[in-house]
Amino acid sequence: MKRELKIIVANPSGNITIFVMTPCNKSDYQKITNALLSLTNYEAEQVAFVLEGHPASVDGAINMSGMEFCGNASRSYGLLLANNNNKTEFNIAISGAKEPVKATADPVTGFAKVNMPLPKSISAYPKYDGTLVDMDGIVHLVVDISKYSPDSFESIRDGYYKDNNPPAFGVMYYNYKENFMTPVVYVRDVNTVYHEGSCGSGTVALAVSLSKANNYADSLYNIEQPSGSIESAVHMADGKPTSVTIGGPVSLSKEIILNINIESDL
Repeated sequence: MKRELKIIVANPSGNITIFVMTPCNKSDYQKITNALLSLTNYEAEQVAFVLEGHPASVDGAINMSGMEFCGNASRSYGLLLANNNNKTEFNIAISGAKEPVKATADPVTGFAKVNMPLPKSISAYPKYDGTLVDMDGIVHLVVDISKYSPDSFESIRDGYYKDNNPPAFGVMYYNYKENFMTPVVYVRDVNTVYHEGSCGSGTVALAVSLSKANNYADSLYNIEQPSGSIESAVHMADGKPTSVTIGGPVSLSKEIILNINIESDL
């Protein structure tokens, strides 16, 4: 079946995200996502659905296709809202986050940042000599780049899912000498692995793990990733992060109207 959709394509530091502006049923997210990600001209890594209605306490609401949380999508949506409003700060409801997140965006420069949800826990993961950061919607394991091999991600993921079942799981392979992070993320509900151009929540996981190693000092990091860099500011108190932001440039396409093939009528 054909379905007409209005979309906007966002590029937050290479983590290309398709925003579906047309209201869609949650039960159809996977079919629509599969169809959109198969359009190779966009080189998209993920899909976010803009919700038609939202509580009065927020300025907008989005669901990721796998109902996970995504920092890059949050700040991109902040810029999308800034382009259509006379303000620059927005409270956004997003899947995978228990509370709304605050996004700040400059429609002139395209710089957008978001206050990220604080990690639920930060713990050592001795099996891979890494740090496990639970973002309560996505769990990331930060490991040295030396742990990387073509099949390492699937092995690490499968081991973790034997006793856990988060909506999304990532391994952030970090080169400490070159300050370069290679993010690989699995989204459970769409059963897909993404070798991402950049990862916002993974940047937070790395930033807080670096701050922990630095005696929980307040720090500003600029993390290089395959398709761009993301900066993260970490503020600590009593050995715990009290606020974490990610930011960087975002570009947005004009609204695009597509007619896509999906598996069934919506």
